[in-house]
Amino acid sequence: MFEEVADDIFRRILVPVNDVLKKAELSTSDVDDIVLVGGSTRIPRVRQLLGDLFNMIPNTSIEPELAVAIGTALHAAVIADSWPLPVAAIEKPFAQ
Repeated sequence: MFEEVADDIFRRILVPVNDVLKKAELSTSDVDDIVLVGGSTRIPRVRQLLGDLFNMIPNTSIEPELAVAIGTALHAAVIADSWPLPVAAIEKPFAQ
């Protein structure tokens, strides 16, 4: 029922995705993998919409919140002019 009531909201995620593809002059077939990050990617309808758009199963192997935190840290390093980071600093959070 949640997904049915909120379907118009979920469909809004396709707008920025299509905008990025257009600005990058890419088609959905140019994309090799979809890596979902952020808490809303845990919603099955979000996964389904993106999977349908790109005609593939989205990659959910990365912890969504961890990916956001690491991306934020990397962006902060770039802003702080601490880039490039040593490879070990980037790989360590993903080590099993």
